[in-house]
Amino acid sequence: MGSKLSYCIGSIRDPNYPHNKLVLGDGAKIEGTSTPLEVYNELYYLTLESISLAERRLEIDPEIFKRTESGSGGTVIDSETIVTFLATSAHVVLRDKVQKLLDGRLEKVEKPGVPSVQVSPEGSDLNVVGIMAQQHYNVAYDLAASQVYFQSIDCQLLDD
Repeated sequence: MGSKLSYCIGSIRDPNYPHNKLVLGDGAKIEGTSTPLEVYNELYYLTLESISLAERRLEIDPEIFKRTESGSGGTVIDSETIVTFLATSAHVVLRDKVQKLLDGRLEKVEKPGVPSVQVSPEGSDLNVVGIMAQQHYNVAYDLAASQVYFQSIDCQLLDD
């Protein structure tokens, strides 16, 4: 398999979407914007500097996204986790901005089992980028170079 892999998920809600991809080895599509990747305790940690909403950077202390020297916290990417989890302080800022942005435009409807961003479990300051946030991206790992790449793309464009 080597040290490279890439995947592109078009829609996890559409079981008939024919363009999802998983490429192992040298054929992996290593393209897009990269960020450092570190494997620690069998988790893939990446560098997340900020979160933007409506093209505006949210006022979240960037330290909330970093793993501490003791190994707690940080930001991992996980294709097995459906939703994205954020540490409480980051989640609160994002939640409040989304509510403000949508205030009066949409009616809030509670629908169990359909969240896309959740607060990390109590006592955890781990941020997890789940597969819903990875949809419509080619995500590529170059483990030898310790980099992960993100390319916003229609997965159909990766067809040979």
